[in-house]
Amino acid sequence: MWQKLMLNGSWDIEPGDEKPDKFFHQITVPSLVDCAEPPFEWENFNYFWYHKPFNLSALNEHARVFLHLEQVQFGTQVHVNHMNVGGDIPCYTSQVFDLTPGIRKGENHLHIRVGRKENLPPESAVGNDFEKPSFIPGIWGDAYIEIAGPVTIEWIRIIPNIHTGTIQLRVDLKNWAYQHINATLSISIKEKKSGKQIQTIQIDVRIEKALLTKELTINMGEFELWAPENPFLYQVETDIWIGENRSHKMVKAFGMREFQIKGRHFCLNGKRVVLKGSNIAFHRLLSDPHRNRLPWNETWIRKVLVDIPRKYNLVFFRIHNGHAYNRWYDIADEHGIILQDEWMSWPPTGTKEQIKKEFTD
Repeated sequence: MWQKLMLNGSWDIEPGDEKPDKFFHQITVPSLVDCAEPPFEWENFNYFWYHKPFNLSALNEHARVFLHLEQVQFGTQVHVNHMNVGGDIPCYTSQVFDLTPGIRKGENHLHIRVGRKENLPPESAVGNDFEKPSFIPGIWGDAYIEIAGPVTIEWIRIIPNIHTGTIQLRVDLKNWAYQHINATLSISIKEKKSGKQIQTIQIDVRIEKALLTKELTINMGEFELWAPENPFLYQVETDIWIGENRSHKMVKAFGMREFQIKGRHFCLNGKRVVLKGSNIAFHRLLSDPHRNRLPWNETWIRKVLVDIPRKYNLVFFRIHNGHAYNRWYDIADEHGIILQDEWMSWPPTGTKEQIKKEFTD
């Protein structure tokens, strides 16, 4: 049953407070609203409506449909087939919406209203940056739809231990059926690049409440350490099966590594490492009127984050004043670049409750 439908690419977009009947502009997701074609003066509007049709011709009547927006600025309101399914305000972390009540078999229409920074509520953790000339709205992270069964994988946490050669794996499962379900949790650990199988585990689970957490310690056998000179990655593929139907799937990459601060020094895998590098103010780059869609171009990202720094033996960057587009972290991991992440903090904003929701839950 489980399927993933990417929504990156061409969308319709129109500025204005009310949902438009017609669209006269197009935009590529991910990007910001100043990338629309033909362009418009975004500064003159408070809201921007995105539109995307998608087809679910093979939809199972018991399926659940979820929209994932990895990163959006500044605030969303989501409609599917003219039904308002909710909104949210995280600007750097993902937003997930259950589209199921408004979904129909066949063609569906998705409308997403995006606001400006000035329209965010006081509890927002958007932060500030006094050296950033403009805060341009937009869907600036990947967008996709997942079709799932009655049980979904809400979260996976992987903690490697290089001393014992194990990983601690936590899997949070959510039951949407409001009745107990017997299922099989399947965990497969592979080398990311080669696909070589390391470990396979199957566990029968009975999910009686809305949430079930399973914690396991898994032996990695002989393993390779991740390091800048050898960025060796593994991945955990986690599936939840109900009978012969896959209800949901999640894949996460990880490295066998340990970061420590010893006295005044940084250590990687027990050895002192000099963090030779610099700062990347990603969100100041987004204010550059000439950047177009370069921050989302993976070829360009590899050039500026990996190829050029490597020529000067640089392996470390501080992502300064706000999270970058998520693929920057994936590319850094694959090529041995160490990143120190930082939120928009000059000064920070947001209530404790909102900060916890966005950055820890």
